[in-house]
Amino acid sequence: KALLEERERTKAELAQRKKEREAEKMETEIEKKREARLLEKAQEKEKRKRRDRVRARNRIEQLKREEKARAKEAAERKAEERKQRMIESSRPSLDKVKAMFT
Repeated sequence: KALLEERERTKAELAQRKKEREAEKMETEIEKKREARLLEKAQEKEKRKRRDRVRARNRIEQLKREEKARAKEAAERKAEERKQRMIESSRPSLDKVKAMFT
């Protein structure tokens, strides 16, 4: 009878240890998943930061190009106006033409 009780107790202990090992495995699994999720979030955050920096750099370059184009347009417009003034100033005025014929 004592042998049977010992065997039962051993079985119960083994079952208990098995349950504890399973619980530890589950905890380890959960912890691994949590760490993987945290790592994934950190990588996603880093990727977002990198993407935002690239976007900002591209936006700055775009603004510089636009500013350069506006400055070029303004310079061309000024040159055209200067050219027109030169042409107009080299033409004889209407008064001078009238004076020539009177």
